[in-house]
Amino acid sequence: MAKPKFLVCQKMQTFHHPTLFTWLPLNHWCMASNLRGWSAHDVIKFLKGNGFTLHRSSGSHFQYKAIIAGQARLVTIAFHGNRDIPIGTMNSMVRQSGIIKESWLK
Repeated sequence: MAKPKFLVCQKMQTFHHPTLFTWLPLNHWCMASNLRGWSAHDVIKFLKGNGFTLHRSSGSHFQYKAIIAGQARLVTIAFHGNRDIPIGTMNSMVRQSGIIKESWLK
């Protein structure tokens, strides 16, 4: 199977994904691969190190809250043992946290 061809806009630093029918940042795919292998324990440790505190929990879901860049941020973490968190869920938690992606990759 041939690789899909992407339309790239260097000025806007985006590319058009043919199956998602949307424009995504150029760093979208390379950032995702570096977020693999995080467990809920790892995420909680990282968030606590960045000033987040446990706000509430319901069943296996925990919500951590902090003020980041003057905004209240709430990150929901599904805790299912020591399993790795899927990439899409990790990207969602990165967005919810308001912490730049480069900090998550260190």
